[in-house]
Parts: sequence; C-alpha cells; structure tokens
Amino acid sequence: MQSVETRSSHALVAAPAEARRLFILAAAIALVAVTFAYLQVDGSVGRIATPTRGDEATVRSPQAADVEAAIARSDLAGKLGDALGSNFGGVWFDAATARLHVGVTSSSSRRNAEAVAAQLGLSEVLVEAPVRFTQAQLEATQARWNRRLADLFENGQVQTGLRPDRNAVAVELAAAVPSSRRAHLESVAAAEGGEVSIDVSPRPRFKGEQALMRCEKFFPLAAKCDPTIVGGVTISSGSKSCSAGPTVLLSNRANKEAATATFLLTAGHCIAKAGGNGVAWFAYKKGSTTAEYIGDSVTHINGPTDEGVIEVNNPGKWATADDPTPVVPAVAAWDLSKETDPTTVLSKAEPVVGARSCLSGQRSGKRCGEITAEKVTDTFSGVKTEELVKVDLEKTKAGEGDSGGPWAAEAAPSAVEGIMVGVDDEGSGEGRYAYYQPLAIVFEKLEKERLMPLELLKQENEFRHPKVKAGSYPATIQGSSTASQKFSTEAGSVECKVSSFHALVSEGEKDPSKLTVTPEYKECKATFGVAATVAMEGCTYVFHMVEKVSTDNYHADTDISCPAGQSIKITAGTCKAEIKSQTARETTDFVDDTEATPKKDVTMRPTLSGIAYTVTQDGVLCPFNGTGEKTGGAYTSAENITLAGQSPGEPTQKIAIEVTGP
Repeated sequence: MQSVETRSSHALVAAPAEARRLFILAAAIALVAVTFAYLQVDGSVGRIATPTRGDEATVRSPQAADVEAAIARSDLAGKLGDALGSNFGGVWFDAATARLHVGVTSSSSRRNAEAVAAQLGLSEVLVEAPVRFTQAQLEATQARWNRRLADLFENGQVQTGLRPDRNAVAVELAAAVPSSRRAHLESVAAAEGGEVSIDVSPRPRFKGEQALMRCEKFFPLAAKCDPTIVGGVTISSGSKSCSAGPTVLLSNRANKEAATATFLLTAGHCIAKAGGNGVAWFAYKKGSTTAEYIGDSVTHINGPTDEGVIEVNNPGKWATADDPTPVVPAVAAWDLSKETDPTTVLSKAEPVVGARSCLSGQRSGKRCGEITAEKVTDTFSGVKTEELVKVDLEKTKAGEGDSGGPWAAEAAPSAVEGIMVGVDDEGSGEGRYAYYQPLAIVFEKLEKERLMPLELLKQENEFRHPKVKAGSYPATIQGSSTASQKFSTEAGSVECKVSSFHALVSEGEKDPSKLTVTPEYKECKATFGVAATVAMEGCTYVFHMVEKVSTDNYHADTDISCPAGQSIKITAGTCKAEIKSQTARETTDFVDDTEATPKKDVTMRPTLSGIAYTVTQDGVLCPFNGTGEKTGGAYTSAENITLAGQSPGEPTQKIAIEVTGP
C-alpha cells in the first residue's frame, strides 16, 4: 500500500446536557442489545460471537503462555478443524482470559468440539462460540472479494484476511483508495450481511521482502550453528541470501532412498530470485567462514503461495558419532548476548488468531508478536500471495533476509507453524507487520502442484527408518528355533538344529532403528557328514531397519560385529573358517506379529548373502579349495524365528515388542 494516514474517530462535540444524556442512554441500550443478542443455530440458542479483542494491545492473563503452549503442543486448533469439518467456524485465542474460542454453527459441531478438547484434557481452556459463518463460507467470500479487488491488488492497495474473532473477512484498504470506491465497497459489504469488515490501513504500501551451545551469538546476515543445517541460519546461493526454514522428509518413505532423503524449506521467492531450480545453496558452520554446500534447489512456488525446497545433497555428511541422524530437527533460538542451543522440533501446529508466534530469521534474529489475521491475501513484490498469517510485531520489526525462516509458537517453541514470506515494507526493507505461510498450506501446495509429498522432520521421525519398540523398558528380547540355521561356503554348508537369540533394549537408544542380537548355535553338522561347531566369540548381529515393504513387513540390513581380534569360528572336521566383522549384508526380514498373545512379538528370518570369510585350515578330506580369503558366503534360516519380549528381572513377565514406522 502507499503511505497512508490512520482513519480516526472524531471527538464528541460539546452538546447540551440533555443531548449528552440521550446519547448515553442510547449507548447503554445498544450495549445491552449487543450483550444479550442471541442466535438460533440448528435448534440451539447461543450468544452471537462478537470480537473479543481489537487491534489495541491485549492485556494478557498470567496463564496465557501456559495455555498457548498446551494448545500448540497438542495441535488443538488443527484437531478441531479436522473434527468439525464443514461446520468449523475458525479458532481464536483470547489472551485476557487464556481461553481458545472455536466457532461452532450447530449443536453437533459443539459436541464434536467438546469431545476433541476432552480427549486432549483441555476442556477447561476451550470456549464454543456460536457463529453465523463457517470457515469455508468465509474463505469463499474472501475468494469472491479477491476477484472484486483485483485492480487494487495489482497496485498493492489492499489486503484481505480472515478474522475468526470477528467471524468476518477483513478487507484493509490503503488510504490512497478513493473515498468513492471505499464507500461503494462498504455498501456492498453491508448488503451481503456482515461477512466482510472494511478498514483503512495506517501503514505504507504493502510490500514483500527482496530479496551446543551449538549456535553462535546472533549476528545479522551471518547466523551460524553447529550442526550447520538449523532453521533460522543464513543460507546463500551466492546471489541471494535468505533464512533456512524447517527441515522436512518425504511423507512416503517406502524404500531406502526415500528414507534418507532430507530437504530444507525456504521461501519460494528466494529460490526464484536466485535463479530457480537447480541452483546450489550453502550455509556456514559455527566458527567458520567457509561456505558448506547444502544441496540444490529442487522446486518452488512463487504465487499464489510462496514456498521452496532445497534437497540436502548428502544428509550423512552432517552426522556425528554421538548423533547418528543425518540432519537434526531444530530451530535456532537466537540471542544477541550469548551462544544458545537450538530448540528441538517436536510438532507441527496450526496458527491461532490471538496467540503469539515467533520468527527465527538470519537478519532479525528472534522476533515475536501476536497473530492478528489468517488466510491473508496481499501483494508482495508484485506477486499476489494468498493463505498467509499476519503477525503484529508491536515494538520490533523484521525485514529483508528473514524470508524462509521458521515461525513457531512463542509458548511452545518446539511447535513449528510456518515459514516467513514478507513484511509491510516501511521504506527501509523492514516492517512491523510480518507474514508467514502456514506449514499445512506449504505441504498441501507442494504435494498438489509439484507432486512432492512432504512432512515436518521432528524428533519422533528423525531416524527416518522403521524402529524397534518395546512396551516398557528395559526389555529382554529372546528367541529360539529348532529350524535349520545354515552357514554356506564353497565347501558346502554347516547346519545347526538348535539356535537361540538374545537382545536387551533400553529407552533412549541412540538409534532405535537398530537391534543388536547375540546368537548361539548348537547341534551343528556339515553337509559332508561330520560334526561341526559354530562359536560366536562375542560376535553379534546388528539389524538396521531400513525399509517397510508392506503392512507389518520390514527389511533390515545386517552387520556382523565382533570384538577386536575375534570372529565367528566354524569348524567341521579338518575344515576351519572364520567370519570377521562386516557391514550391510542383506537381507533379514522382520514381521510385526499383531496377533501374538498374550503379548505382541516379532518374527525374523535372515537370508544374508555376500558374506566374506577366511578359510584358516583345509585338511584331509576337507572340500575347501585351499585356504585364504573367500567371498560368496551365506547365512539363512529355514523358517521364521519368533522374538518375544520379557522383563530382565522377571522372565515370566511378558513385554510387547514391535517394529513400527516410518
């Protein structure tokens, strides 16, 4: 919008005492009428929803922050939207009373809202407010008005957004809009029955951006962390500098390649202005001035929404021995005076009008403010952009370079809500009012328009692979089999009739996608007719869950891990061979047995091939073809082996175990 003046109310002109009394009486009657107005909705009577707050500063309840945190962590707003469906009337937070209001349009929608809150243990914080218009109706109205205002969008002279607390579409006009046009729009809005409220902006032209202690003290445009890829750090293509958004995964991770594919979100206009898809992006590690290659931009949308995706070229590059995950789910918590640890991402949350949200950006650091509108449509750098959330930063500003940075709930910083898109530019490249694209819209548009289904990387899915889970910890996993266990070599095979397997799992494993099992083999015999032994000498099998192949069925790669100087020793008469440590032998199949009683268990069946072994003795009548290193060994089981969980201290106490995800 162009530079504008605030539309102000005129002071009451001095009047005779009788006129003042009549005015006061009329105001009182109007107040009573508003207070006791009722609305008939689907056979139920309730009070008409009225605005609970204006644009003035809100007096916050001491409990507001705690309630906001609970709302964000549970994603109460998103769950209400899902449960109420077409009857959903939007949500808004009243900081003065520390209550979340949900617009309901029928008795059934009220009951559904109450059920959702009760299930989450948040009944005390939810207020069901009868409203005239559903969210869907308001969105349809907004779309109609956006078409009506197309010329004003082209000139950056209008902004539209949803105000669920008003149960209306808010249309904000620049003062440069002629008064005759404004009057016409106000008359149209009045004739349509109150779905639209029209205001005049006190701000200049709306304009978009141009565009552990593991994190350094914040320094504008040189924001760095270790690990390097953290939401809010500086990323650069060389020609364009923006902020890293949250990291994401493919939502369909049915194979090994998809399981480890990792991506970084940023603003779509950042990628567009850097040259589009296929451009290399870089970041800087804490304490370093050398740019580290992240990967190439793979897709972006720059109108009518604004989101972009950079593929992390080599996720394993960012791993460490203490943290085996390729890229960690984290958002920088910047501080000008000291180094900080980033916040671990735990969840995705829907933005709520009236609640507070915070940006993590490479230009402005941490900036927080109150969400004043949702579903905003505005013109940013000449591009009409939709589905935005508007935040009033009050006494601070955000600006050029913050694009792409993550927004998260102030009361629950681990709950990410969206990515930065733009500001109301005040001529200095920064503005008090900031706008972000909600994650739900980001994921919806990327899947629908770019065939790229994504989900937020967070603590619960950061290992990317299926994982082994016990019903309680610690748990012992035991299995035994009388089916043939066969070790095959060039000399034939050694088969063992009795085998057993033992593992101990604890809560907080570094990598729950990994299961370490100690086997034992008895009653073994070589196929050429002599008794045999298989001595493990402390060696174990390490199963890495890498792929979900179908419901309850998983593949695992297998490492053979032996203590230093030890190996699996196989002896059959005058034949001796050993198997030393080696990795990624394929494949062991796991089946999650949901029908097992009294407790759930899993079955496994190894069919390992490509095992390297060494013949250490080739005696008389031994069919080996000389000693030395060999390849092409195999280990197979004739049948599935059941693994059941039990308590280490009480073997009779069964514990459910399962393989789950991703």
